[in-house]
Amino acid sequence: MHPGARDAQTAQDNLQPSHRGNVYPTSTFDLSGQGWDNQRQENETPEEGLLGITFRMRLLKGYLDSNVLINYIWWSKSANKPPGRDAAGMARAIETGAFEPVISRFCLMEVAGHFRDYEILKLLIRDGFGYRYFSQRRKDYVLPLTSERRLRRLVRVLEDDRLFSVVTITSWKEKAYAQIESYVAGYVDLPDAFHLQAASTAKCDYFITGDDELRQRVKAMVARATTDPQVQMVSPNEFLRIDEVKARLNGAGTSG
Repeated sequence: MHPGARDAQTAQDNLQPSHRGNVYPTSTFDLSGQGWDNQRQENETPEEGLLGITFRMRLLKGYLDSNVLINYIWWSKSANKPPGRDAAGMARAIETGAFEPVISRFCLMEVAGHFRDYEILKLLIRDGFGYRYFSQRRKDYVLPLTSERRLRRLVRVLEDDRLFSVVTITSWKEKAYAQIESYVAGYVDLPDAFHLQAASTAKCDYFITGDDELRQRVKAMVARATTDPQVQMVSPNEFLRIDEVKARLNGAGTSG
C-alpha cells in the first residue's frame, strides 16, 4: 500500500484538469524512436537565465515513475498529504513548469491499479480482515460500478491535463524488445523495463523515481556497460536539487 494513501475517495472526487504552467502537446510514438507526432525542435542554443544559470531553449524532460505520479495526486488533490518535502517540491515543480513532466500509459495503468487496490483494501477492512490478508483476499472483491467509474475518470483527467506530456506506444520494434530484455536480464522488473524504454524513446533527460532499488539496479547496469546511459536515474530529491530546476523554481517564486 502506498504510504500516502489516506483518502482515495477525496483524491478521486476532487481531481480536476489543471491547465496551469506550460502547455505541451500529446505525443504518439513507437518504442523504436520513430513515428512521433507533434515532435518538438531540440534547440540547444544557450540562454542566460535566472541566477546566472545557462538554460537550454527547451525545458528538461523528466519521466515520472508511477510512484512519483501517485504522490503528486495525493499531494495536490487530497487533504491528507504524503509525508516529506519531496512530494511538495515535485508538485510545485510540475505545476509551475520548472520542467516538462512526461508520463505514459504504463503510469496511468499503475495509477488506476493503486487506487483500485486502495478501494479494495477499505472493503476488506470493513469486512473485518487485517492488512496482512490483503494479498490473499483481494481477488475475492469486485469494486462497485461507481468506484470503477471514478477510476476511469481519474485516468481521463490525467490524460487530458496539459501539465503532462502523455506518450502513447503505437507499435513495437526489435530494437525496443532487445533493450527491454537487457533491463530484465539486469533483474529489473518487466513493468519497470517498459517505463524505462518509454522514457528513453521519449528522449527524456531524467527518470524520476522513488524506487531506490530500481535506481541502483539501472546505475549498476550502466556501470557494467550492459545498457546505454540514455536517461539519468534520479530520486525526486536529487531532481529538485538540479541547478536548472532550482533556478526555475526560484524564478516562479519571485514572479508569483
